[in-house]
Amino acid sequence: MLSICTGVQSGDGVHPLDAARRAGIEQLYSDWSAKGFRVLGVAAKTVEARPGAYTRTDEKELTLAGFLLFFDPPKADVQQAIVDLAKRGVQLKIITAITRRWRGMSRRR
Repeated sequence: MLSICTGVQSGDGVHPLDAARRAGIEQLYSDWSAKGFRVLGVAAKTVEARPGAYTRTDEKELTLAGFLLFFDPPKADVQQAIVDLAKRGVQLKIITAITRRWRGMSRRR
């Protein structure tokens, strides 16, 4: 999402999304992801009303407003549940949009 943001909202106003701020935000994301949080960024932009639909081309020059963090750890008995399913001939397929960092963390558990 940072690729479509040009500014960052903070307590004292909107600041340009420069290299230092970008690195800090990416570090926060990395730290939160490593702890198992699912991280959603929230960005906004004021646009003029128009009769037609807005499109992806309108998704530029946004201001990062913050993050929503969700903690959704794997259940304690998930490994046994997968084994039990396999014994019954059930193949488990997981479709997700989680990050590589989170997948790596969940494998280590």
